Amino acid sequence: MMHKGKRFWSILCSVFIMLLMMTPAALASEADIKLPDLSQVMFGTLNGLLILKLGLVVCAIGMAFGWMQYRQTKRLPAHQAMLDVSATIWETCKTYVLQQGKFLAGLWILIALCMLYYFGVLSQMEASSIIVILLCSIAGILGSYGVAWFGIRI
Repeated sequence: MMHKGKRFWSILCSVFIMLLMMTPAALASEADIKLPDLSQVMFGTLNGLLILKLGLVVCAIGMAFGWMQYRQTKRLPAHQAMLDVSATIWETCKTYVLQQGKFLAGLWILIALCMLYYFGVLSQMEASSIIVILLCSIAGILGSYGVAWFGIRI
């Protein structure tokens, strides 16, 4: 019985490997995608540029809501013992998030070097495009980092 089980898995793995070997190589990346003129693209009755701007308005409303929640929470009355516990938790979390920030900065440097090599050397992309890619990666990391700070503060 055990022999049949091994045979089944051997055949299954062989078929899987053969299927992987039959797939064609894709010689494209996300950086090669050409975005259309968003003012010409229609989604129902709205053009793409308007949808993009409405998304930015939603982001601004979210930021205002977060700031309002922070201010309201900060003004709430609390017992001194609770404030002391909160301060201890805050210091612990702050230390942790700062350590994570240092780690992320080092990791980003390593990843940025890989991106520079890939886009600059292998893909021979122009420098301005590479700078945009690197800045967008920083913006994404800082966004997540900001959410972490907000979370530990609330």
